[in-house]
Order: sequence, then structure tokens, then C-alpha cells
Amino acid sequence: MTRKRTSTSSHQKRGHAKKLVDAAIKPTRKTRATHVYRIKYSTDDGAGKKHKELKVPVTDTFDRLWYYMSERKLMYDKRLKGLPQPWTNDAVLKSRSFCNTFRLTDKTCQYLIQHVIKTGSQKPSELVFRVVLFDIFTRVSTWECILQEISNPPTWADYNRQDYAAVLEDAQSIASIYSGAFRKPAPVAHGFNSNLKNHLAMLEELMENGLPDVLVKATRICDVYHWIHNFSGFGDFNTWQLLQNLVYTGLLTQCSDLHSFVVLGCGAKKGLQRCLATSLDPVSQLVFVQWMKNTQRQHFRRLGYVPATLGPEEHEVQLVDIEHALCEVDKYERLGGRKKKSFKLSDTHASQFLLPINFSTTKKVEEVVEEVGVGVEMEMEEVVEDEDDMKEVEEDEDNVKEIMEGDDDDDEVEVGDIYYVISHVVGQRKNHGVLEYQVFWEGYEEPEWHSASLITQDAPQVVQRYLAGR
Repeated sequence: MTRKRTSTSSHQKRGHAKKLVDAAIKPTRKTRATHVYRIKYSTDDGAGKKHKELKVPVTDTFDRLWYYMSERKLMYDKRLKGLPQPWTNDAVLKSRSFCNTFRLTDKTCQYLIQHVIKTGSQKPSELVFRVVLFDIFTRVSTWECILQEISNPPTWADYNRQDYAAVLEDAQSIASIYSGAFRKPAPVAHGFNSNLKNHLAMLEELMENGLPDVLVKATRICDVYHWIHNFSGFGDFNTWQLLQNLVYTGLLTQCSDLHSFVVLGCGAKKGLQRCLATSLDPVSQLVFVQWMKNTQRQHFRRLGYVPATLGPEEHEVQLVDIEHALCEVDKYERLGGRKKKSFKLSDTHASQFLLPINFSTTKKVEEVVEEVGVGVEMEMEEVVEDEDDMKEVEEDEDNVKEIMEGDDDDDEVEVGDIYYVISHVVGQRKNHGVLEYQVFWEGYEEPEWHSASLITQDAPQVVQRYLAGR
């Protein structure tokens, strides 16, 4: 039996909010639309195909998204070739750390592909066990501790919780065994006082309920997503991250929606807000992001940027990469207007990347399967700016919120209908006599300090797990 997912504690960072999954993406600033794009698509809910059209006005941040993907990929290519710094003249990209344009080329993903997936038995049960085990911690030093102290490689056939708990508890007494960016909330439903033991019990529950067979027999990735999401400890963001790591095993290449299923995390939705000068409902968000993937060559060409492609086969940016880039462009836009923290790019050359097992991309339009169960097909159309559409957008108060430029002293609009989910607490301090907790938000890589009383009120289970693990 699978366990139903427990509700996730959350804290409303600003504005009057509703649940994120029910929210329409709304613009974050009073800004004029620079283009209006027309997207033709069709839906099929079993009662027949319906043809629709979506008009989406965008801001100048939409163009900067394509700049970011192109420039960040060029930086990666120069580093891969062993060229000396500077790899870019962009002040923000030089002064702060950003993820690669292609998720699978990031350092941790490459370690997962090369040293976790491709090292050891290729039996589905062993492949899946290693990936889920690595995903819990998402920390290379923790994996290497397991290799050195328990088994090289670790196997499901010889797995023993007591052995893993003993070794990892010792390691945890010296240094953190979890990555700050992708740590999963410990599933308290398993009843242990230790976060580590709850995570190991979560791993066992997935394996004992047949996750390897689910992957092998799956015909749609969205079904696997919902199957995992049903377990205690798995929210939207963590389920999506684990699913992407499981895709690298090659066990899901038979799925019809391999290149068309995506889940927008909190950070990606913030980035999408910056790109839009209108409100989009959840289905339209997915239609728009899929359209971005299908029309990427047109956008790079019209803006004069080098297309972001991977390898000699010139694999195009996929939905997971666009979701990734939307997170990063939100960060890029925020950092562009604030004082930079001290940061120095490493001079270390990037290692040659390996592609996942049975890796492939597609350039054809496929069925889009989203949580709501709507299939979407899109006809690509030339990217044009339409003056009539611009006038219609400006006059349509029901669909467009605050697209006109505001006064200099009133540039922000209230952000509504969003919940920001606390992943975990990592520290505490006294600030002018007031206790504060350092927290990570799901979908964001940088921690923030907030009043301990507010965090305790809005996320009591997260605080309890932190205090129990100290």
C-alpha cells in the first residue's frame, strides 16, 4: 500500500495568497508588453479535438531569457574547450553562480550519470535503488562515503537500514550529508525521530511498492510522476527532481510524453511571471512553455543569439531545461538590480559530459500531458508583433493585469495567488535579540533569514524536524 502525501507546510512570503497549484501566473511589474504571440493548439479530453488559440503578451524579460540561455551555454562551451577567463562580458553572469543551460551538464547531474547510473548493475531494481539513494542526499561527498564505508557500488539486494544509518549518522556528526538545494522534507509518517532514518524508510517504501516495475511498464511519464507524488515526503518540486534523475536511467524512453511533460516549480513560475504581461491559467502556462520549446530556433534567430544546442548532434533545449532556465532568469533579473556579493568563477575547466542512457530529443510536436489530463498539440506560427493584438491586450482588463508602465515610485504590483513552500530549516541566530531561522524555499537555491516565530507558526512540522535533528 502506498501512503498518501502529507500536506506541506508553507509560509506566505508576501501578498495575499492562495494555493500555487490553483493560481494563474500574473505579471510581477507594471510593464508594457513588447510582443504578442499567437499560439494555435488543440485539446482532446476524449470527447473530440477542440482547436483553440492563445494570445500571450510578453515583457522584455522574455527576450532576456533567450539571451541568458545562449550566453550561459557559450560560457560552458568556452570552459569545456579550456579557454581562459573571462568567458563572458556579462557582469551578472561573471559575478554570480548560475546553472548551465542544459540541466544534464550540471556538475551534480554529470556525477549522477557517470558514477551512479553507469557504474554498477544495470538491472532496473539496482539502477532505481542507486538513483533514489543518491537523490535523497544529492551530495557527492555523501555518495562517496557510502561507497567507501558500506558498499561499492551499493545494492538493493544487500541493503540494510541499520548499516546505512550507522555510517551516515557518523558522517552527519562531522559535516552535512544533505545538499542545501535539493533536500527533501523528511516524511514524518514513518515515525522516526531521525530525519535520516525517515528518509531511508521512504527509500524502502518506494522500492517495496515496486518503483522499478512502475518505470519499466510506464507508457506516460506523468503517470510515474503522480505515482511517486502520492508517497509521504514528496511535494511537487522534489517529485519532479527525482523523476528527472530517473529519466537518465533510460528506463522511461518508451513513454509517449518523454519530451512533452513538465512540472513548473516555484522558481520557474516566478521566472514566468517576469516574462508575461498577462495572467495565464495552469493549462495555458504549459501550452506556452511547450510553444517556447517548439519555437526556440525562431527566437534565437530573431534576437541574433547563438542557439543553445548540445553536442555534435545539436540537441535542442528541452522542457526540463526551459523550466530550469525560468528559475535562473528570475535570479538573473533580481541580481541585475542589486549589489553583488563577492563571488569568483572557478578557473577549473569543465569535464567532457556524458549523455544519459538512450538519450534522445525530438523536434516534432507531441502530445502534451499535464496534471489536468489535457492533451495539447500546437501549430508553430511565425513570431510577429501585431499592433491590433497589442491594442486588444491593452484594452482587455479581464485578461491583462497592469501591463502599462507605472510611475517611477510605484513600479511594483502586489503579487497574489502564490504560496512559497519551505523545504527545511538549516540554522538559527539572534538578530538584535530576536531569534531567526535560516530557511530554504522549494525551488530556490539560496537560503533566507526569517523570524523564528513566523516560521514556527506557518511551518511547525519543518521546525520540529530541524530541532529534532540538531
